[in-house]
Parts: sequence; C-alpha cells; structure tokens
Amino acid sequence: MLKLQRRGTRRAFGGTLMVGRGDQFTKTTSQSWFSRLGGAFAGIVVGLVMILVCVVALGWNENRAIRIQHALKEGAGQVVAVPIAPLDPAREAALVHVSGPVTVGGRITDDLFGVTAPAVRLMRQVEMYQWKEESKSETRTKLGGGEETVTTYTYAREWSGQENTSSEFKEPTGHENPPFDIEGQTWNAPDAHLGAFALNDDILNQLDDTAPLRL
Repeated sequence: MLKLQRRGTRRAFGGTLMVGRGDQFTKTTSQSWFSRLGGAFAGIVVGLVMILVCVVALGWNENRAIRIQHALKEGAGQVVAVPIAPLDPAREAALVHVSGPVTVGGRITDDLFGVTAPAVRLMRQVEMYQWKEESKSETRTKLGGGEETVTTYTYAREWSGQENTSSEFKEPTGHENPPFDIEGQTWNAPDAHLGAFALNDDILNQLDDTAPLRL
C-alpha cells in the first residue's frame, strides 16, 4: 500500500479548524449555546413530521404485505406442475411450475477482453485500486454550554468495484482517483431454454449462482 507522508497543515476558517497529519485530517467545529437551542427546536419539529410520515408508511406497508400474502396463498392453490416439454396449449397463461436444465444454443462474448463462454450469463466484474475516505466524529460540551465537534478524516487505498469520487473528499489533494473507465457488465444468452420454454432476460436476471471463469 502506498502511504503519503506530508507535513502537518493548519487552516482556520471562522469556527472551523483543519489540521492535517499525513493521510489523516481533523476538522474541529464549534457551536454556541444559542445555536444549539435553535437546533433543538428545529429537531423537535422535524421529529414530529417524521413520526407522522412513519405512521403513514407503516400503514401502507402493512396493507401491501397483506395483499402479497393473499396473492401467494391464491397462487399456491392454482399452480400446477408440468413437464418442460412439450408445451400444453391448455395451460396458456396459467400458473405452472417447471424444473430442469437450462440449455443455450451458442456462446456469450465480452468483446472488450475477448472472453467467450457457452454460458447462460456472463458477468464482467471490475475493481480498481483507489483512495477511500472514512470519517469519525466526536462531540464534546465546552464551558458555557457550547459544543465542539471533532471530525477525523482518514484516507487509505483499497480494491473496490464502486468508484470513489475523490473530488468529493474533504481533502482531495494527494488522494486523486483516476476515472473508472471500464465498468462491469452482464450479458444474457439470447437463446436460453428450459425444455420448450424460452427464457427471457427478466427470468435470467434472477439467476445468481455464478462461478469464476478460468481464462
């Protein structure tokens, strides 16, 4: 892992003090007693609004859960097990259960890397070695009723499949990440079948049993 050694820096802006040591930066902010009082009243108002929203959301979620449960019970009473071939026209639009091996007629190819496989799905997973920012805050009460919050930002490199936008870091200088130019992608077999049943992307996208492809 690459570690940057830099001189400690201090920057002050009003009630904020920034101190940097190596790849760790500390931000200290102060809040007066009157400011805390105003924030407390605002918090009470927001809390009351959130309670009302939660009550409404809870009622909606309960009704939705009941509807889903009724639909599942109704479906369980109507589902019929059928063979994977041949198709029975009498079962058209009916709720059926089938089980068997999935077959494909060709290969899937990742043109960028020239990888090909006779698979149902081909997934390209990309990770980049990049900077990551983590923060930790500690609040303490000062004499006179004010508060002081100390936030420590720590930077370290790691492999990640998600792009960490370094321009949004508290201290982006020295922690610039390159663009995430190559993205992950998934390809589905265009002619996948379960017996006589053709499998579309909506069904194939539900498959999550994967294995690494040896090159």
